[in-house]
Amino acid sequence: MPFAQSSEDVSAQAGAIDPEQSAMRSLAYRALVESEASYKAALQAGNMGSWETDLRLGHRIWTDEGMALFGVDLPGGRGQVGGPDDEWLAAVHPDDRDFAVGLRQHAFTSDSFPAEYRILRPCGRVAWLSGRGRVLERDAAGRPVRLVSIMADISDRKAAELALRQSEARFRSLFENIAVGMAFTDLEGAWLTVNQRLCDLLHVAEAGLIGRHAEDFLVQSERGREREELARLLSGEVAHAAFEIQFRRGDGSSVWIGRTASLILDAKGVPQHVVSVYRDITQRRLAQDHQRFLLAELSHRSKNLLAVIQAIAGQTIRSVDTLDEFKARFTQRLQGIAATQDILVRQDWAGGDLRQLLSTQIEIFDLGAARMSMSGPDVTLSADAVHGLGLAVHELATNALKYGALSVPAGLVVVTWEIRDDGALSISWAEEGGPPVVAPSRAGFGSTVLDKMAAASVDGVVTLAYAPTGVTWTLTMPDKHFALREA
Repeated sequence: MPFAQSSEDVSAQAGAIDPEQSAMRSLAYRALVESEASYKAALQAGNMGSWETDLRLGHRIWTDEGMALFGVDLPGGRGQVGGPDDEWLAAVHPDDRDFAVGLRQHAFTSDSFPAEYRILRPCGRVAWLSGRGRVLERDAAGRPVRLVSIMADISDRKAAELALRQSEARFRSLFENIAVGMAFTDLEGAWLTVNQRLCDLLHVAEAGLIGRHAEDFLVQSERGREREELARLLSGEVAHAAFEIQFRRGDGSSVWIGRTASLILDAKGVPQHVVSVYRDITQRRLAQDHQRFLLAELSHRSKNLLAVIQAIAGQTIRSVDTLDEFKARFTQRLQGIAATQDILVRQDWAGGDLRQLLSTQIEIFDLGAARMSMSGPDVTLSADAVHGLGLAVHELATNALKYGALSVPAGLVVVTWEIRDDGALSISWAEEGGPPVVAPSRAGFGSTVLDKMAAASVDGVVTLAYAPTGVTWTLTMPDKHFALREA
């Protein structure tokens, strides 16, 4: 032990005994030296130090390792217990002194007790120490009078623990505050830990998710998908599983979620858990579906539009006498179609405003807003109604400009519309102040547009009258082709 007699004391005593006893003493001394050497080696290997405290005599005996641990240098390793010269108390961190002194109280009730506190070395560096104190001797009343302490420097461990706590705090903050759902599951897919965002995504409280599987919350068509992706991940087929899947929320609604899952491995590379990120991609999926719908609708309507243009070209060329006349009539009709298309594109092909459609067709002829009077409720037409009515209004305006009310300065077109008692929409075009009207001698393409094409496009009914005072045209369509907007 570190507090054995010196070699000189042992030799002096050996001279007063017989040779046999001297030999035994020598062997004992060598064993003691070897034991102390082993003890010192153990202290050094463990970055430990020790000292003995004699409360009766008021002094402290330090080992070299103990002094090195505390950063003190005392002649003969002898220190002071209590008072202003107590080197141990001076070395203890000021914030820990009361606690460290209080540790001695354990010696009154226990022969061995733990100790852990900080010291402040002369260089200013703070070190954490941990170890035990042991009572070596008690007085007749059972009070401790001699104690031995052995302490180890655990600063690296404390730093690692602090770093771990800080890392865990950062992760917990990220886990709870990130704008996406996060969860840890076991290797079978059962949720172990979930953050609040995932609970919000699924409209389910945390207690309703822990221990459950994602499979339990998938829409029927997606069942089995989670297990398939997890199996791919565990088999090593993919390093990270990324897929899109539809969940059924707690309130019965559905939500599209983009999920990314990765394995958490131990030090030997063995999978322990799965960490997953859940992102709400419902709006993107809806946008993609809408985009696919629009592309399909565009393809469908483009084919229809080409057929209409082809028909317009054929009918126009049969109703004119010169190429210049064909060019003028055909160009005007294409402009009318283009104006209609612009309205539909601005509304994502969902339809268009009736009042805007009428104004747009009249603007092509640059006649001014005063030449047309419009009145009626706010109505949104279906896409088919916009196409059919747009062609019809263009033909009506063309004829009015050539032969009817718009061919003279005083002429006026009055357009009115109303919702009838049976729920149908009735649109009326009436010309006033124009020259006397004469019915055409033959039915051309314009008549086909005004009658058959307009009616067919909206499953409606058309009436066309050539009264001497002006042309009147009425289109009635069922409610499936329009919607009345609130004022």
